[in-house]
Amino acid sequence: MARLEEKWDKLWKEFETTRKSEWLKSHEVGKFNAMVKEAPQFKAILKSLDSGETDLLNACGNLHGKTMAEAPLLLKSWVSKMQILQKDALKKLAKAALDEMDKQTKPNTYRALKVLITGIDEITSLAEYVEKTLVDAAANAGKTVSSQERVAKIQSLALTQVKKAVMKSLAQIQKVKAAPTSETWGKLVADGGTRDLCMSLTSLVAAQQKGHFGAVPAALPLKNATQPFNTGQPKSDLQANANPALVAQRLKEWSTLVKAVATAYQPHW
Repeated sequence: MARLEEKWDKLWKEFETTRKSEWLKSHEVGKFNAMVKEAPQFKAILKSLDSGETDLLNACGNLHGKTMAEAPLLLKSWVSKMQILQKDALKKLAKAALDEMDKQTKPNTYRALKVLITGIDEITSLAEYVEKTLVDAAANAGKTVSSQERVAKIQSLALTQVKKAVMKSLAQIQKVKAAPTSETWGKLVADGGTRDLCMSLTSLVAAQQKGHFGAVPAALPLKNATQPFNTGQPKSDLQANANPALVAQRLKEWSTLVKAVATAYQPHW
């Protein structure tokens, strides 16, 4: 489960802690207050997406009172809420507030807004990934099956996501190899080249927690190994005009992990 609302609560707490109730001037407070007023709406959408994800996954598995027949309508409702999230209303207000903030006289608020904008991007990116998995889950969900068959199906869906993420990342790695710059590495990260694999391994870990099926290797070690490269994590970011040698080293580390995932799971695709 993505737990988008939980991630938002942590982000907002970090925002408030970083800002330290810094006093704002009259010309700085307008867009800032508008952004603060919009924040509960953002949280409400995330909460609705979380509950909708649970309902849809239960429908796909005919679990907890939900049935397969409900899945199409539940998916449609989830996607419509996702479209509201993608309008970026809160992010736009946060950027507007940042543009009016004096970095020198209001350093805490300026830094807090930067943290908030980055966090909103990460949450939206995660929600977009969840959307992909839910669409696949609804498309591949079948009739009620036995407990063992259900575990196998859930694991198979997760492995399909891993395969797609590996293929995507391998293609992007070749582009960065051709021109190892911070710009090409940044594009790989921005296009989900690291995020999708990290999240697909997270899905596989969750699937395996329901029970192992076949000889599929445990995903947790690889999920932990790739996590530092996830969007917003330390190894995903490189400063502009970074030394090509540093870009090549970062790419080598990521390539090694992607190949390790492919080696582990290709026999089971």
